[in-house]
Amino acid sequence: MCKIALSVISLFLVHLVSGRIENGVVSTSQNWKFLSRFCFLGTADAGKGHIGRVSWTISYRKDFHKQGNKTTRHSLLLYPDDIWEQVYPGEGMSCKEKKALLDGTGNTRSVSPLDRFAGCSNDSSRYTCEAGTTFGTPKEKWWYIVLANCESTQGLDADYEMTMTNAQDGRIFFEHYSADEFFIIQTDIGFLVAYLITAMLSMYVTYALVNLQLYHTTYKIFLASLILELLALIVQVAYWSNYGISGVPKEFWKYTGRFLEFLSTIVFVLLLILMGKGFTITRGRIRKIGVIKILTLGTIYCIITIAMFIWEATSFDPGLVLYIYNSLPGYCLMGVRILAWIWFVYATVFTISKYTEKRSFYFPFVIIYSVWFWAGPIVAIVAISGMPKWTREKVVNGVNLLVIFLGHLIFLILTWPNQANDNFPYHVKTTQITDGNLGDPSRGETYTANSPAVDNSIFTTQTNGTTMPVNIDKFPHETGDYIQERTIAMQKMTS
Repeated sequence: MCKIALSVISLFLVHLVSGRIENGVVSTSQNWKFLSRFCFLGTADAGKGHIGRVSWTISYRKDFHKQGNKTTRHSLLLYPDDIWEQVYPGEGMSCKEKKALLDGTGNTRSVSPLDRFAGCSNDSSRYTCEAGTTFGTPKEKWWYIVLANCESTQGLDADYEMTMTNAQDGRIFFEHYSADEFFIIQTDIGFLVAYLITAMLSMYVTYALVNLQLYHTTYKIFLASLILELLALIVQVAYWSNYGISGVPKEFWKYTGRFLEFLSTIVFVLLLILMGKGFTITRGRIRKIGVIKILTLGTIYCIITIAMFIWEATSFDPGLVLYIYNSLPGYCLMGVRILAWIWFVYATVFTISKYTEKRSFYFPFVIIYSVWFWAGPIVAIVAISGMPKWTREKVVNGVNLLVIFLGHLIFLILTWPNQANDNFPYHVKTTQITDGNLGDPSRGETYTANSPAVDNSIFTTQTNGTTMPVNIDKFPHETGDYIQERTIAMQKMTS
């Protein structure tokens, strides 16, 4: 379902434009039109070779310059973020009123042939103006670029191309990036290297678990989440690299990477709930009603994620600096994550109460991953309410990647097959499978040795040399010969 949804999302997102080399056509009855926004660096960074600059080429028909007996003037209006909040969307304000707020600021640039510094040329039917400007604010600011002709009675009809940069030519890590995007590619590359190392370590653990006959389904789910996150980072690094070189963002790449990251998180959340319920640790299967609940949660999680992307593509106003979680689907996604945490804690506490011998694993497990569950919503709330807009994207990107990575890394440590790892969760071999329907007498259930074969697969254990089938719903605690057998096997793997 999620694969199909990704194709649907691409139809919406491939048309999004947030580029640093932008071009387009303005054709509107309005005489004041927002074109683009960009976070330019301030003069404090000029010594580092960072210079905020925008250059433009604007072309329009001559009959939009001279309308009847009246000569009009086209202008580019450059609004800093503090003034922009007063004029946008600015319902009820006229073009002249919006333009008047820039009087005395030096943030109006003429694109009229009446101004010799506008760089305008003409042919038989059109004027084309080419020029540019730098930004001299002391610190980073969001700037909003508007094309206006307040004297026009016909609106606007123009072609434009703009190049917005924050560094000198050739500095691919800075040139085309908005200031709020600085260091994202370096951060992504760093985490990509970290995930490649983690993936190699996970392959070693997989080899060890296979040899110990402890390669359970939950570890396979962990690998799936890890691989999805690795793929997400590969796509994201490719997106930011191409963007830094060409200046033209491939939005489909960006949203594909983000979707893969969300999918990785969904898979990991479901894994934690399964582990909390004791799957492959204290029980061999989840009851049908439990499976249905878990699949329902995963489906809801996926649907809300898709809705959030579509909401961003269709409802977010490009004239505002918005955050994806600052939307109804975003709030719903945080709510679902908190509900998943409640389920996770409830399942873990229930498992601990029935299988006290697993406390050494479950106590750190539930504490660490409770923090992990809450880290995402807390970061989102801080980003929405208290984080400066020009730092939001790069800070949230780094913190989110750190949270996701720590979740995977800690799981890898907890499942490391080493004799010194007292928290190791797997104690029943994948080969200890027979047929039967029996229980654990220490928990009010009964065992029957050499039970007849039935269709339900269950696990077995060895105690004092006697093989006894074990209920697939509840594993017994490890005892007797099996502890010694597992200890010897681990010693061989780690020697």
